[in-house]
Amino acid sequence: MAKTNQQRAKEQADQIDRQTKHDGRISKEVAATLALFLSFWYAFVEGNGDYDHASDSQLANQQLKQQVDQDARQAGVKTKPASTNDDLLQYAGYVYASILAFKLVDHVGGKLSEIVVRTAKNVQNMYGGGSGGGNYGDIVDKLMDGAKWSDRIWANQDQLRADLTAEMKRALLTHDNPVTQTSKLRKKFKVADYQSRRILRTESSRVMNAVTLQKISDEGYKHVVWVANSGACRACASHEGEIRTLKQADGVIPFHPNCLCTWAAVD
Repeated sequence: MAKTNQQRAKEQADQIDRQTKHDGRISKEVAATLALFLSFWYAFVEGNGDYDHASDSQLANQQLKQQVDQDARQAGVKTKPASTNDDLLQYAGYVYASILAFKLVDHVGGKLSEIVVRTAKNVQNMYGGGSGGGNYGDIVDKLMDGAKWSDRIWANQDQLRADLTAEMKRALLTHDNPVTQTSKLRKKFKVADYQSRRILRTESSRVMNAVTLQKISDEGYKHVVWVANSGACRACASHEGEIRTLKQADGVIPFHPNCLCTWAAVD
């Protein structure tokens, strides 16, 4: 028996759900950037064991500054002057947060572009027709709650930069146990991992559904039905089977962060 449009749409959503949930590249990039940052941090602590407020204005270790510069250049991050210890701590927070952001923007952008193409082909196969093609690449850069998805990543990394700088200063001035220091700094990167994964999943859903609705419209359909993916929450499951016009459906899904529901055409 041939599968219905709803079944095929659900399979597509479930596939993207699995791929984004188990995406190992994000964790890999976070771990690699964390390792670079900790290399700097350990060296700084070793050279500043009796740090106090007066140490902020002391001249920074230029060899350590050059290490941060090298990491920045290799990742395409703009280098900046840093003459004092306080300057160097702020500079390091900026560099390592920026390195991570560059990596995540590249990865997430590539994933979203793949989903645009794959979804367009899948929906074209589902509904047939000869309208073909279409310029769907711009959907990847659609606004996300007033900001592009890449802007959201950069906003998160701005927060990471501020958090790292504040935590380094706090640890130095309170002379925290090195194990405690490292644990707290690692947690900041763990937050970045979660936030980036959520952006990937939510924006994957957004581009999947934007392309789906566009292709369905191209094929002449006027109405769609809400299809909850297999791991849908109660809120989304309660909407399954709802029929809406294309205009009513536009922008509704993702219904919440990490939502991977979708639409299927109905006559």
